[in-house]
Amino acid sequence: RDGNIYAVDGYGIDYIHKFSKTGAYLTSFGGREKTPNLQQCHKILIDTRQEEQDLICTDRLNNRLVTFDLNGNFKKVYATGLKRPSALAIYGDLLAVAEIEGRVTLLNKDGTPVYSFGANNNKKQINTNLVKPKDFRAGVFTSPHGITFDENGYLYVTEWNESGRVLTFSTRHLSG
Repeated sequence: RDGNIYAVDGYGIDYIHKFSKTGAYLTSFGGREKTPNLQQCHKILIDTRQEEQDLICTDRLNNRLVTFDLNGNFKKVYATGLKRPSALAIYGDLLAVAEIEGRVTLLNKDGTPVYSFGANNNKKQINTNLVKPKDFRAGVFTSPHGITFDENGYLYVTEWNESGRVLTFSTRHLSG
């Protein structure tokens, strides 16, 4: 709403940096040393499903999502039990979470899982970019890394691998 820009250094020291809409540095928050003790803050998303918007962070190595207000104050642990969350997308009231350990989970506004799919139980095929196309299985993930919805509720998931892979799913029946 205010045009501010947020950026993460999830492979650095796990801070979220806030800049004005003109690019002026404003503040940094999060990090490993203070609550919530982030470990690989990989991606962030402004949660537009609530009147008071929050910033949701994929706290990958802690297998959870955490929220901050838009000023950088830690609010709460939003969801736990995830499989190394790597990216987020919103459609209606759903929040889709790409999990690099071979799964996608859909959460409601409260952070409660409503549906998980594409789970891969082959430990040699998850969290790696080395799975070959000949070993891909329809509807089964190896390493979901990017995720987005289109305006019709179709979910697109990109995977982290050497050859590239995009999977498409209809989630319309889950959001209605």
